[in-house]
Amino acid sequence: MSTTLRLREAAVSAGRDLGRRRVAMALLVCLPLAFYFSSLNSSIGAGELPFKVIAGTLGMAWAIGSADMFLLTGARRVDERLVLAGYSPWELLPGRVVLLLGFAVVLVAVFGTVAAASRPRRA
Repeated sequence: MSTTLRLREAAVSAGRDLGRRRVAMALLVCLPLAFYFSSLNSSIGAGELPFKVIAGTLGMAWAIGSADMFLLTGARRVDERLVLAGYSPWELLPGRVVLLLGFAVVLVAVFGTVAAASRPRRA
């Protein structure tokens, strides 16, 4: 089996493990939006970067870090099975990194779309 397929399988198995935590992952996705919408009427940060964007970015960083902690919590079960199937530990780590990068890209895309849509139009 090629290395690309092994990395893909490691990412898919880690994704299945994260998928079992549906409620926690849904809350992690909603967290940056909650931070953003809670600070919409804030007058702080009238300069280049408004406070609402900073709060949403902080929420995204926290959500991605928390997803990583959930992933590492369940990694032992998944890793034991994959190592017994012939996977090297050096193939499992990049698989998890690919999964987290995909999660981060999706989260940033969702947050960026909502932030751009809720931005007030200037006349």
